[in-house]
Amino acid sequence: MLPTKAQSRLFYADFLRALAIFAVIILHNAADYDDQLGDIPASHWWAGTIWDGLVRFCVPMFVALSGAFLLKQSKEVTFSEVFKKRLPKIIIPLIFWSLIYILYEGYASEEGIRSINWMEKLKVFYQGPVIYHLWFLYMMIGIYLLYPVMNLFITAAKEVHIRYFLIVWFISNCIINISDAITDTTFGVGLNFFAEYSGYFVLGYYLTHYTFSKRQLTVAYLLGVAGFSLSILFPAICIHLHFDDRATLIESDFTPDIVLCVTGLILWFQNRTYTGKPGLITKIISQISKESFGIYLVHVLVMEIIFSDDNSYADVVDGWHPGWAIPLKALIILIVSFLLVKIIRLIPYFRKVVG
Repeated sequence: MLPTKAQSRLFYADFLRALAIFAVIILHNAADYDDQLGDIPASHWWAGTIWDGLVRFCVPMFVALSGAFLLKQSKEVTFSEVFKKRLPKIIIPLIFWSLIYILYEGYASEEGIRSINWMEKLKVFYQGPVIYHLWFLYMMIGIYLLYPVMNLFITAAKEVHIRYFLIVWFISNCIINISDAITDTTFGVGLNFFAEYSGYFVLGYYLTHYTFSKRQLTVAYLLGVAGFSLSILFPAICIHLHFDDRATLIESDFTPDIVLCVTGLILWFQNRTYTGKPGLITKIISQISKESFGIYLVHVLVMEIIFSDDNSYADVVDGWHPGWAIPLKALIILIVSFLLVKIIRLIPYFRKVVG
């Protein structure tokens, strides 16, 4: 998700970043529909559920793309790179936008900005985050702190070692965790070393640095389609099985369907042939990709302002069918957020707050 230098860009990666940031915005417009089952028309619930299932790959995709371009067998990652180059790109925006969202929350409240309890907000900031979507930055700080060790592993590892890591990671995060959630049990073997988003970081490297046969690619594409189908049907399956805590599965980035979606998408777009002179659409996609981190930071603020319940047109917007309203709202938010990020880049000393 974090920006890369223009000369090192590959269009498939630009496309996937642009797709992922659009998917994030769709997700934040669709995620609430599952909780409204029975309170809204069935067609509305299904539309929200389908959009929600289609875009759940978004954050893991950002992490996988980061791993694809940061991890290198021929490179030694120094602590200086981590603490002087990588972490400031996360920490500076995190502090700035946490403050912005705190101020906006106070401004939008009946009590106003003066009512803000700064000591309480500092505690929330420490525990993280002050606004829901900034959790991603906290997670990436952890990834960057682990980055030198993970790259050392990549430098020394053969393909079989990387496969071993990914297999154990998949079993521990995507099989055992789901089994534990469904059965309300806890697996006793300590597998915390193969934890959460570090697996997507390594998966991104593996998928982009190793060659796969046509047969393997075909299987990956079919499994990707199966993954998207499963993501869409997860809520209905949970309801049919009377699994009360379905949010545990639906909102998790560590279910088999998400891994299959990310794998299928990366391999599909990586193995397409992009020829000819870049056209307008290509340039737009590349620009959205370049500003994806900044868009991520500002889009919730834009969404709150444009589609707030306090607006005079709120009732009209709420009456739109989510089948087309969700992507339309997401497109509007994407465009406004993109323009806002471009404006911020024009302000001296503020460029670092958007990546």
